[in-house]
Amino acid sequence: MPPRQPLPRPLPLFHNETLDSFLHRLAAANHLPAAQLLPLLEIPRTRKTPANTLLEPLAAAAGVRQRALELALPEFLDADATDKPGAIGRPRSALHTAIQRPACRRCTHAAGITMTVTCWTTHDRNVCLRHRLWIGNGIANADEQVDISRLPDTLRAQRHHRNLVARHSRRWVRNAYPDARKMYLAWLQQSADPFDLLDIARGILTDGTGKLPSPDLTLTMVFHPQVVTLAGLRAGREWERRAVATGHVTWLVEQITDPQHPSRLRPQGPQGPPDPMG
Repeated sequence: MPPRQPLPRPLPLFHNETLDSFLHRLAAANHLPAAQLLPLLEIPRTRKTPANTLLEPLAAAAGVRQRALELALPEFLDADATDKPGAIGRPRSALHTAIQRPACRRCTHAAGITMTVTCWTTHDRNVCLRHRLWIGNGIANADEQVDISRLPDTLRAQRHHRNLVARHSRRWVRNAYPDARKMYLAWLQQSADPFDLLDIARGILTDGTGKLPSPDLTLTMVFHPQVVTLAGLRAGREWERRAVATGHVTWLVEQITDPQHPSRLRPQGPQGPPDPMG
């Protein structure tokens, strides 16, 4: 078989992009319908085709080095190679816990990409710290990503969340996070916004189209720090030890209820106390 020739229009790779997203971008860059790209390149693919069989022909067609494509797309990483260079800490696309979300729109623009990029990610990656955008829960497309520069506690919570994963392991924090989020947001809804923040927050937060975020998304972003704190407490079990010793859960309530929180909804100003884990 003669060597494959690259398509006329190559495109930049993007870290942790999904295979389907890459194929869609490659087809669009070369003015092809996405469904016709692989048949045109004579690259067979069925639902049972192992992703790694596409690596060599797709790298040739895209005009990129095979190793670079392998490192960029998690589908091409060996599911058992979690300790190899380039694989440590990466999302595992084969796991049921894997999440697909739009990449930070400012990161893609900085990489010279004008199309939406869908990436594999993990539960703890909710904020792009470089561009201060909310890219996590509640975001269905890149235009919905919200600039949270005026929510400094939410920015700090991203680092706190990352440190919790390092301390307790991603598995324990991931298992604790959904219940912590459900518990805290349910409590807020029953308390009718005790901090009186939602209307204020929606007045200063906008997405990529200039629209206000929905009430549910605003709730998620503003109180993300408390949810992360509660997830860390549940993962570490310290609250159980203190509750048994004292006979009450006052310590737990104090950890997730910050009376100073409303004053931190601001564009600038003195920073709050540093993250004890960061």
